[in-house]
Amino acid sequence: MTLSDASDGYEKVLNTTVDLIRAALRADQTLTPAERTQTLALVRNGRKPAEANNHFSPTLSRPSLIRPARAAERLACTPRQIHRLASEGLLEKVKFPGRQRASGITEASLEKLLNASTVAGK
Repeated sequence: MTLSDASDGYEKVLNTTVDLIRAALRADQTLTPAERTQTLALVRNGRKPAEANNHFSPTLSRPSLIRPARAAERLACTPRQIHRLASEGLLEKVKFPGRQRASGITEASLEKLLNASTVAGK
């Protein structure tokens, strides 16, 4: 149950919902304490999206990740070769938050390798 704020059409969040979000943010090891605090403030204050533009956005701070199978398709090789390239330091491999084995390749490192191989091939 939420309390409606008639002045702007936005609803306030229940304390139990804030507690659940706080627990989820604590479990996410990719966020800094400052980012957690900012995210909770956004939830509690119920800011309009236009008012929140100058504040932390969790989606902007993370690199774009590609699964090894998709990276292998782009490089025309096998996923096993992608893992070898990552262990050699040619690709940046990042573990997915909260997972032990699942990982992805940063799109930036893949693009860098693709551009380097294109330049070397010419």
